Formats: sequence, structure tokens, C-alpha cells
Amino acid sequence: MGVRSTSQSNFEGQTSGFDNRNYSGAGPDYRGPGMEATGGTKATPGDGFVYHLFLTPGPFNITSTGDGQEFKAMMVGGGGGGAYDRGGGGGAGGMSDLTLTSVVSNTTITIGAGGGGATTSVRGTDGGDTTWNYPTGTITTGGGGGAGGDGPTTFKDGAPGRAGGGGGAAGSGGGSFPAASGGNIGTQPNPSPTTQFNNTGGGGGNPPGNGGGGGGASTGGPRNSGVTSGQGKKLPWVPTAYGAYGPAVGGPGSLDGGGYFAGGGQGGGNTTMPTGNDHAYAGGGRGNGTNQSGPDPKSNAIDGTGSGGGGGQADGPSGYRAGSSGGNGTVLIRYSQG
Repeated sequence: MGVRSTSQSNFEGQTSGFDNRNYSGAGPDYRGPGMEATGGTKATPGDGFVYHLFLTPGPFNITSTGDGQEFKAMMVGGGGGGAYDRGGGGGAGGMSDLTLTSVVSNTTITIGAGGGGATTSVRGTDGGDTTWNYPTGTITTGGGGGAGGDGPTTFKDGAPGRAGGGGGAAGSGGGSFPAASGGNIGTQPNPSPTTQFNNTGGGGGNPPGNGGGGGGASTGGPRNSGVTSGQGKKLPWVPTAYGAYGPAVGGPGSLDGGGYFAGGGQGGGNTTMPTGNDHAYAGGGRGNGTNQSGPDPKSNAIDGTGSGGGGGQADGPSGYRAGSSGGNGTVLIRYSQG
């Protein structure tokens, strides 16, 4: 709040009885009508802003523009799935940081689904696009690329991220089978009015026998994916109550805060596997290195982060491991509280 001047013409609270009928109300402490909207999970944490979180598809309706104020939105596409048998980690969904002008409207937000992990010698499935039919133009943020694994040559390379559209960001690329190439980022819209974050997936092979990590919003997928993966990102305006833990392996394995989104999935392999009991960066999937027939739950990315799924391990003909699923995307909207 601003400091009130003793010369302010309305003399609010004083006993002189002076009535200034020309006072407009727009002094330094004046707060005009705020933007009003419905949809998603709405929160007012006391920081002067209102937040709407979308983990599933639904309407977002602006009922008042608040004098045409601008507001912020983050969109994340679905993460790509991890690959089978020494496979790479899935690429993170694209991440968009938008500044929009409020328009009274009824709109629909669609959340990109995480791509499925490969259960045979094929590439992991690409993540789905997150979209928003805003009145000024539909915004699309692309899903992450599925990872490449052991199998036909055409499936060893990681897939590129899905293309962006309407000012959205393209997804990050998937990691790959050893000795193959990581996927590139998806086609960028041109021109794009958004700030967007995405990176290429990592190639496999360092150490030998490990798949490459998927690309994340902050960094590309590394080759040494038995230890690390592409890192997710935290936007400056997003509270830490949202998202997952960031560039420190060992964060809790749930969508319970940290502020980070869109991390790449870790690659699988038969030489060096990730250690620890929790998810990778920004809720990304760990490489699936457990001695069981199906994926370890921690090798699936956390839904609501848009992170990539973990790749599979191979420890012999009877020990192949399936790739794991990418996390569903999300949308977070913030505007000033009236």
C-alpha cells in the first residue's frame, strides 16, 4: 500500500466535514476492480494474486476484465514416454510463459496426456499437446518426444518434441538407445509471442549400455543418463506450492511443491542405474532398473508436471524392462486480486 499524503483532497477519516465531490477515488491507495474468473482449482494464498490450476481439462471463464488488466499463464505439454530395453528417457513437454490481456470470454483448456512407455521394441509414445482456445488465438504447447530403445533402427533414435502452434512452445526431444541420436525440439512457431523452454534429448552410450536422458525445460538430455536427466524449470512468478522438486535428486515422489515443471526422463540401461528412492528433476521418471516384470512406480513421471518417463533396463534376455509413462501436462493462471 502507498503512503497516504496529508494533503490528499478527500481527507478521508478527518473531522473537518469537508466533502470533496470532485474526488475520483484514484489516489495512490486506490485499487480498482480486479479481474474475475472461474475454472480449475482456484486459490488465493494471500500474496495479492489469484491462481487457477488445471490438472485436467475444463473451462476457464473470464467474467470481468478488471479494466483490461494483463495476467500470467504457464502451459506445459505432456511428457514423452520412456523406451524399452536400455531405452532413453522421454522428453519433457514444452513449457510456455505467457502474458495475456484479459477478455470477457468462455474458453476451454485441454491438458496434454503423458506418453506411454514402450513395452516392446518400439519408441516411447509422444506426449500430448496442451491447448487453450483463447479469444486472441488458440495457444498450443507441444508434448515431449518419446524415447528410442532397442529394436529396429528406425526406433533407436529419440523422437523430436511435438510442434508448437498459435504462439505455444514445442516439446523437448526424447533420449535414445545407446549409440543413437537424441530427439530434437519440436518445430517452433514463427513468430511466437511467448517465452518458451525446451531442449534436445540426449544420445545414449556413456557409460556404454545406457540410454540417453530426455530433454528438459532448462537443459538438454545428457548422455550419462544413468545419473542425470534434462532439468526442469521454475518460473519466477510460480509459487513453490505448485509443481515438484527441482535440480536435486531425492525430492518427494508426488506433486507436492517445489515449483519445478518439465523435467526430462532418465535413461535406462544395464551398466549404471540411478540411485535413490524418489523421482528425478521436476518429477521426471527415473530409469527403470528394478528386478520386476513391470516398471517401478518411480520410473513413471509425476502427472501434472509434464516431465518425461524413465527408460527401461536390460539385464539379459529374460530381464528386459518396459519404458515408463510421461506425466500429464498442466496450466497455471495468475492475476491480481481486486
